[in-house]
Order: sequence, then C-alpha cells, then structure tokens
Amino acid sequence: MKKTLLTTIFCLKLLLLQAQSRVPVTGTVLDAKSRSPLPGALVKGMDSERFALTDAEGNFSITLPSGESMIQIRFIGYRTLEISFDQEIQSFSEPILLEPEDIGLNEVEVFSTGFENLPKERATGSFVQVNEELVNRRISTGILERLEDITPGLIFNRNQQGRSGDISIRGRNTVFASASPLIIVDNFPYDGPIENINPNDVESITVLRDAAAASIWGARAGNGVIVITTKKGRTGAPTQVTLMANTTVEQLYDPFYLPRMSSEDFIGVERELFERGFYIGQEESFTQTPLTPAVETLIAQRDGLLSQAEVDNILAAFGRADLRNDFRNHYYQNSVLQQYALNIRGGGKNTSHHLGLGWDDNKLRLVDNRNSRFSLNLGQQWNLMNDRLEMEIAAYWVTNSQSTGTEDPQNLNLYGTTPMYPYARFADNQGNPIPVTHGYRNSFIEDAAAQGLLDWRLNPLEEIGRSPMTQRQNDLRLNTRISYKIAEGLRASMLYQYWENTTRTSQDFSPESYYARDMINRFTQIGQDGTLFRPVPIGGILDSGTAASSSHNVRGQLNYDKTFGTDHSISFLGGGEIKSLSSVSRSRRAYGYNVRTEIGAPVDYVSLLPQFYSSFFLRQIPFVDGNGRFADRFVSVFANGSYTYKSKYILSGSFRRDASNLVGVSTNQKGVPLWSTGASWIISEEGFYGMDFLPFMRLRTTYGFNGNIDRSVTALTTAFVVTTNPFTGFPYSQISNPPNPNLRWEKIAIINLGLDLENRKGTLALTLEGYIKNGTDLLGNIPYPPSSGITQYRGNTASTLTKGFDLSLTHRATLGKTLKMTNVWFHSNVNEKITEYLINAPIQSYLRDGAGTVNTLPVPLEGRPLFAIYSLPFLGLDPENGNPIGLLNGDPSTDYGAILTEATPESLTFHGSARPVHFGALRNDFIWKGWSLSFNIAYRLGYYYRRNSINYERVLRAEGGHEDFGLRWQNPGDELTTTVPSMPESNNPNRDTFYLFSEVLVEKGDHIRWQDLRVSYTLSPKDSFFKTAEIFTYANNLGIIWKASKDPLDPDFRTVRPLTTLTLGLRVEF
Repeated sequence: MKKTLLTTIFCLKLLLLQAQSRVPVTGTVLDAKSRSPLPGALVKGMDSERFALTDAEGNFSITLPSGESMIQIRFIGYRTLEISFDQEIQSFSEPILLEPEDIGLNEVEVFSTGFENLPKERATGSFVQVNEELVNRRISTGILERLEDITPGLIFNRNQQGRSGDISIRGRNTVFASASPLIIVDNFPYDGPIENINPNDVESITVLRDAAAASIWGARAGNGVIVITTKKGRTGAPTQVTLMANTTVEQLYDPFYLPRMSSEDFIGVERELFERGFYIGQEESFTQTPLTPAVETLIAQRDGLLSQAEVDNILAAFGRADLRNDFRNHYYQNSVLQQYALNIRGGGKNTSHHLGLGWDDNKLRLVDNRNSRFSLNLGQQWNLMNDRLEMEIAAYWVTNSQSTGTEDPQNLNLYGTTPMYPYARFADNQGNPIPVTHGYRNSFIEDAAAQGLLDWRLNPLEEIGRSPMTQRQNDLRLNTRISYKIAEGLRASMLYQYWENTTRTSQDFSPESYYARDMINRFTQIGQDGTLFRPVPIGGILDSGTAASSSHNVRGQLNYDKTFGTDHSISFLGGGEIKSLSSVSRSRRAYGYNVRTEIGAPVDYVSLLPQFYSSFFLRQIPFVDGNGRFADRFVSVFANGSYTYKSKYILSGSFRRDASNLVGVSTNQKGVPLWSTGASWIISEEGFYGMDFLPFMRLRTTYGFNGNIDRSVTALTTAFVVTTNPFTGFPYSQISNPPNPNLRWEKIAIINLGLDLENRKGTLALTLEGYIKNGTDLLGNIPYPPSSGITQYRGNTASTLTKGFDLSLTHRATLGKTLKMTNVWFHSNVNEKITEYLINAPIQSYLRDGAGTVNTLPVPLEGRPLFAIYSLPFLGLDPENGNPIGLLNGDPSTDYGAILTEATPESLTFHGSARPVHFGALRNDFIWKGWSLSFNIAYRLGYYYRRNSINYERVLRAEGGHEDFGLRWQNPGDELTTTVPSMPESNNPNRDTFYLFSEVLVEKGDHIRWQDLRVSYTLSPKDSFFKTAEIFTYANNLGIIWKASKDPLDPDFRTVRPLTTLTLGLRVEF
C-alpha cells in the first residue's frame, strides 16, 4: 500500500511539472478589413512547431512549451503574421487582425455548406468559393448570371434550339427529372423565383460539386448545390455604409439576326403557287382564310381588274418592303437597366446589425415594357451570456413588378400558325399606323362591318398598350436562429425559416383590343331581322390569376468541435429537419369586363355556338378558369463529421436519410440513406517532402451518394384536368402516370479525386479534380399495357455515367513596384452518356430531338450523351435535278422514304455531344495605383449543333422559310457551288426530312468569346467624408474572337443575338 501511494504521488508530481512546462495560449483571429472571423487559420509556435486551427468564430487555443513567446498565423489569401505574447497573461485581449494580400481578387478560405462554415484546410470535398468582390465584378440583375465563366464545372447551356439556357454542374445527372441545382439561401433551400434574389445583397456564393460537399443535402443535391449567403452584420466592427448605383444600356435588338427568305423570293413563290392553282381552295374556303396582298393582287389581275404593268409595279413595291424594318423602327428600343443599393452594417461588442435596401428599375427592349424590383434585407444578431448564447433574426422582403404593354411582333401570324408575310407593313411612309391582313380575308371583314360587327381589322401599332399584362410578386423570408454553447466545443442550434411568395397576374384586353373584338365577333349571330345577338358581350376581357406558396422549415442541430492536445481534432454536426411546402393557384376570366366598375358579364360556357365565319363550325366560349394545389413534405435526419490528425491527415463522412410524401410507401418505409466519405492528406507536411518550390501539396478523395427528385411524378395516380367535354359539358381529366408505390429517389454515386498545389509566396496555385458520376434509379419511360389506356409511364429504370475533370490555375505577380497582376484560368471537361434506357424511339425522334428543343427533352439512346447530334449521310446533289443524295444499303439513293425507314440508330452518323465537352475561361486582372482593369475570355469546345436551312414543305404551303432558298440548286452545275437542294414540283416531306437532318447541316460549335471588360478607378482620400469611392465601367458580350463554323450565327445563341451591354457605375463606402 505504501509503495502504491508513493508511486501515485510521484506520477502526480510528474504531471504537475509537465503542466507547468506547457502554457495554453488563446486568442481570436479576424479579417483586418471586415472584422469577420477567419475560421481555419493556422496558428503554430515558432520554435516548437505545434499547430492549432481557429474555429468558426476565429477562436484558437494552442498549448506551447514554457519559454516560447512567439506564434505565427497563416491563412491563404492573407499576409502571414508573426506575433509575440506574454506567457504570464496567456491570452490576447484584443483580436489578432490579418491583412488580406493586396493582389487581385482575394481568395476566401471558408466554405458555407448551408449547415456549417467549413475551413478550407478541413475540407475533403469539392467546393468553389465566389467572394463578394468577385460577385460584384459582373453587373446583372440576376445572381446566377454572376457565376458564369468564373466557376469551374458550372456552365449555362444555351445552344439548344429555342432554349434560353439552363445551368448544369458537372454535367446532367438525370433524364427527365429537374436538372437544376439546388439553391440554398441563408442555410435553407429556396423555392421561390431566383430573380427575387438581389445580387447586391449577396456576400458570398459556394458551389458544392461532389458527394462529400453536397450529400448533406441528401435527396435534393444530385444536380449540385449553390449556397448563397447574404450580407450580415459584423460584431465589434464600426458601422459601414456602402452606396452603389449603376446604369446599363443594352445594344438595340437586331430583328435581322435570323436568316429569312427575302420578300422578293417569297412573292416569287406565291406567283408560282398561284399559277399552279394552290390558292383556289383558300379562295373558296368557308373559314375565310386570309390571302396575302400579293395573292389578292394576282386574283385581281386574273379577274381583269388590274393590268400586267400595274401588277408588276405593285409586286415590285411589295418586294422592296421588309417587315423587320417596322419591327426595328416601332417596337424595339435600347434597354436601360438601373440598379441602386444601400447597405449599412456594423456591430457592438455583443451585437451586430445589417440593413440592405435595393431598387431596380428597368426599361426593357420592347416599347411599353418595364419591370422593377424593391428589396429589403434586415438582420440583427446578439451574443449573450459571455458568448454562450447566440440569437439571430433576419427578414428578407422583395416585391417584383412587371408590366407588358407590347407583345413581341415576331409572334404575329397571318392566321393560325402560318407566319406573317415578310412584306407586311405596319406604318405608311409618313409613319401612320395601317392595318395588315390577318385572321380573315379582307373582303369578309368588310362585309362583316357592313352587317354591324365590330371592326375586325388588325392594326398592330394601335394594339400597343391595348392588352396590358401586369405581374406582381411579393416574396418574404423570415429566419431565426438560436444557438447555445453547452460545453467547450459543443453547441446546440435551432433554426427556423418561414417563406411566402404571392404572385398576382392580370391581362386586361380592352374593348378596343383585337383579341376582344375577335372573340366578340366570332360568336356573334345575326337574326332573320338583322338584329345582332352577342353571346360574348361587348366589353373587355380580363384574365387574372393568383399563385401562393408558403413553406415552414425547422432544423435542430448539434455541433461539436474539439482539439485534443496538439495532434487530434474532431468536428461533428448532426440533427434533423422538417419541411412543409404548399402551393395553391387560381385563374379566372371575365367577359364583358368594365374597367371602371371592375365587373364582367355572365356567359354560356356549355352550349355549342356557331361561328360567324361559318355556321358549320360549332364552338364553346373558351373557359380558362382553373384551380391547382400542391403539397411537398420532407423529413430528414443528417450527420457530418471529420477527424484531423497532426493538421495533415483528415477523414470525413456524412449521412442523411430522407422521406417524402412524393415517393412510394415502400421507399419511405426504408428511407433513402445517402452518405459520403472522404480523406485529405497534406503531403507537404511530411518529413520526406522535399519540394521547396511547392511548400503546399494536398491530395483529396471522396466517395458517396447524392439524390434527386421529380416533383411532377408521384407514387399516386396522377391526373390533370384537360378541358370541358364538348358533348357532356363536364370537365374531364387525363391520366399522366399510373400508381407506383415503389417510386424512389434518383441516386447518383460520385467519386472525386483532387490535388491542390501552391508555391512558396502564394503567387501560383493549382487545383485539379477528376470525378466519375454514376446515376441509377433515374426516371425513364417504361412500356405499359395498352389496354390500360396508357402506353408508357415513368419509373426508376434509367442510368447514366458521367466522367470529367476540373482544372483551376491562379497566378499572381507584382510587376515593378505598383503594377499587380492576377490571372485565373479554369478548364472543365464533361463526358456523359446513357448507360441504360428501356424504350427505343423512332429514328426521326433521335434526329429531331437528339439535342432537345424548347418544348421537348432529348430522346435517350444507350451509349450516347443525353444531348447528342445525329445525322444521315449526305452525298451531295444530283446534277440533273438538284435532289439531295443519301445512302441506302451502302449505295447512293434518292429513295428518301426507304432511307428513313431502314435507318437504324447504328447507321446514323453520331457527331458528338450537343453540349460543350470542354469549356473554360481566362480572367486577367491588373491593378495600378487606383486603376483596375479586368477582362474575361471564355471558350466552349467539343460540341456540335444543327443549323437551320430551307424546308420546302413550308415553302409550298406559302409559309416562307430560310434565306438558303436564294442559294438553292436551279441549273446543272449549281451542285458544284451549293448544297441546298432544288425546289420540288410538289410537296415531298421525306425529301425535306432527309435534307434537314443530313450531315451537311451539322456544324462544330467550338468558339472563343471575349465575354467582358471592366475598368475602374478607386479614390481613397485621407481627409474626406467617405473612405473609398470607385467609379467603374463594365462591358459584357463583346463578341466572338474565333469559331470553328462559318455559319454567321452564334453557336450558343441560335435565335437571338447576344446583345452587348455597357454599364457605368459608382460605389462609395462611408
């Protein structure tokens, strides 16, 4: 017993001596400019080489040997600081301030996942950070546009015919479900319109690209995650006031961009069709189909009312007219976009506050069209009980208004879907509005007016402002957060968000509008005594609608961060989340609407009524009223953690389980466990590492699963109301999807491997990441017994495989004493293909829809990219008649029906992806004294597109067409200089289909583009009422530098030319 007691006393003395030989030192590291914490800063002793990392609040605690009195603090993007301390005090009473490196755009080293702020040194996953300065570099009204050409792996897909462009992160990871990335705003998924996020309220954006980064978001993260963090107050920082104002002027829209058949050629076709007797049926049509002025002129000549000389003069005048001149002169204007923003933020010792106001006022490219946005961002934070209790409340309110007084005139047709004749004129030589032929023959319109009907003529210029449409959105987000420090390193948090969006739309077709007059006249009936009966009463027509959405999101979360000794560090978070989203919509129409009384008149929606132009046609008065309701509920549990050993070995893992009312019962019973694991190794910290010129080298790898969900498909029988049955008068529904209790979330397995390098002075940094993504249980079409009334439905049957890499290289240099330069280049590669799909489509579907259109998704084909370009072999033109020559069973052929019928997917020419396989950008920033110059060069490589050409089926229907008509084969020998076929004597749809989908029309989309240029000058007077003032100008869409194709159109903008914009702005900080 005595021996045991002596041994115990001896051990206690050793421990006491050891404790006395080590000294704990604590402090807080902040950004010197913003006073915001710097999580993940490296703190080490100068002599002992002991390490510690700052936590999320910038705090650190490091135990050093007795006698050591100097520490070094390092944080990438900031100047290294060496500072001494007094061991008797053992703590820094004032925050330690790190100065940012004053070169280019500073790199921010804290990634926000929406659940935590993750120091870069602790990250194993794939993140891209865009800080406030880089967000503000580009001027736009939308926040997502500011990510374009600066974010590796992220691309705007604009080259699909008719599509405005969607965003993909490392390829498309689904077939039919939503391919949009998940948007997180201030820690919660954002379900509202993205245009309601004011870019001037955004402090940083983090893009999560792999499983380790995004899997914490589970079944909604399969397409990548974009985390947006808005501006907040700063504890302990003086009040900062920032005022920003800019005006952007856009280049005038060019209606001549799309190549169209000339008026002279169009009239030539009309003359030829007239001689063939094409218009005889339309002359005698009881639907009163309108005939163009040229055809009416030829009829007058035939009937002896005009001489040949008069006809030639009239048609020659028509041939010199071009409708697009009236578009340009009367409809389009330079857009002028104005942005104003005021931000006030600061804080005291235990509080912080923020106020943000934003106002956008935009005059759009069509006359009498405008939109505006007002935003209010309020936030208050409290640190109580010696920083043990944190409370935060924030409100974000946006009202977004849009008024449309003018519809795009290019949507105006002669009748139905037949385009307006190209020589139509909206105004005479003096600029006075004149009517055009539209809807019905002019003689019929004159007879109707004589019988007392309303004026049935269409005068396009007078229609401006007669059918105004307005839309007003109110978007509200309320966020609260309470966080309590239970023990050292352990913190419990509760977060709640309420979101509400209400959208009200209305379109008032005034009594003078053509739409109202046409609707009234079409249903007008004349009694035997000549009296008029109008089932649609005289007056306006009002369409109105309301859509309201709201959600409640509650999250409980535990965070644990602890460093044990000098070698071990653990970080963990876990919790649960509940979300409920509901939406309701309602649409109504009022006929005979009076603006002053705001009252409409009742009408008979049930009876079949004769049309004025023909009593043989019976129609119901259009009934457009409707209601909709949607509910989406999620329940989730999650966990995420990492272990760090000696600040150089890191292991991470995450887990999430989701359940939803949208998927099947069996799926919810099992749950959807999505997980990830990762590792990081800082090789440069090893003793064997001897590459002094590269003092930082890190290897990272992750593997895990993300998910995706399609809200349009549920486990229950899905039906939608189509319209009212004309025979019963009752509404009827159509089944869109049968019941599927086994419906599951889509799953994407992702493996990522990354390498980070940096040289000694931080002037050169490289990040290289390769990845493989395997999508399973993707929604695809499945054959279904025809006896059920449905031929196919969507279930979890498709699979995809995506491979690629992202390379990012940053170079910083100082030239001389005052010129500083930063070059940032990134290159991304995406290779994707369908690996499993159960339904084979007709050949023409692959040709027509392989790249997708504005209304259709691509048709999948196993072994090929989802967006792909296919074509038929083309052997030139027949020298005798100008027919295009194809290939049938290996031999030249003009049997177009057989070529199309016997073609197989294997016989089609596969050119490649319709989306860029390689893309990237080179951004160059120069700073000289107060001047700053920045420009960005972007490129897209390795993809194809199909250009448009002449479609003779439309030409022979007198619908006009492409300007290639002027390049067509007309005489023997033309085949040596043109590939455009001759005009056939009669309609041959198979011939047109063959030519339009032949390989001769496929072009490479590769190009290099000068995206933008920014020049600014910053004033920093010592004795002034403001701290800094920046005057800047910014130009966007400066043009293509090089492209592989000789096609005059832009490969990525097939329907509308990308318009150059010029911005002049001012940013003042007080």
